[in-house]
Amino acid sequence: MSAPVVSGYLAWAGESGLLGDFRGLSYVADAYTDPLTGRRQVLVEHCEQALTEDADLLAAFTSELARLHPGATAALLRLAPEVVLPEPWRRQITYIRLDVDAHPAGALDVTRADARHDGLIRDWLMTAFEAACRETAQPVADARAVAENLLSQPDRVSLLVWNGDVPAGHVTLLCEARDEVTGEDFVELVDSLVESVVDVRQATTALSRAAADHATALGLPLYGNVVHDVSTGKADRVLASLARLGWRPSHRFWHAPLGESS
Repeated sequence: MSAPVVSGYLAWAGESGLLGDFRGLSYVADAYTDPLTGRRQVLVEHCEQALTEDADLLAAFTSELARLHPGATAALLRLAPEVVLPEPWRRQITYIRLDVDAHPAGALDVTRADARHDGLIRDWLMTAFEAACRETAQPVADARAVAENLLSQPDRVSLLVWNGDVPAGHVTLLCEARDEVTGEDFVELVDSLVESVVDVRQATTALSRAAADHATALGLPLYGNVVHDVSTGKADRVLASLARLGWRPSHRFWHAPLGESS
């Protein structure tokens, strides 16, 4: 199933030169350089459902993407969360949305970070980015630069959970995010990390609830994401745990190698 699109999205894609046609089926794709790994990829934000329902058609479509983007090493394809693709496609990232009414209240205090905490938050972000690259078997180009760029965004908000008078974890949000495909404005939970000096489950619950409260105060939904590892199945366990806190899958990106350089 293809994800729903906002009225005017396909017209905009056509005017931008991003709307393609493969055997009578439409898709929206553009070149994309991953800021964390530096790898050139093809991002397929939307495609008709029929392109993914037949393995041979999907393989031919993948070959077409490689032909149109000879410098790309991989393709990323956005689909509804229930869609399952055959090899060589594998899940890369699952985006999730929080049902605030189902989320339990946090038991620990959470406060808003300020500039004094930027160095600590930068290090936590770098740790998370490097771990995500390891789990997906990708090299890290410059985690520090990506973290510092995130910290510099004007809509960035970081919240802290404490161990006494020392920060023990964070959640970092981007509060002016927009999904161009669906037209929805939202708050994006970019990263959450808790040190083991506190009860990680309690602290994670408290941070998640505080993030949800912040999004609710802005009148926006809260989205997060889970990166899928190559082989251990850790992401499935994380998603199952988050489901108990009220998080539900929204959409998913699948990854497939392109060309000899992949």
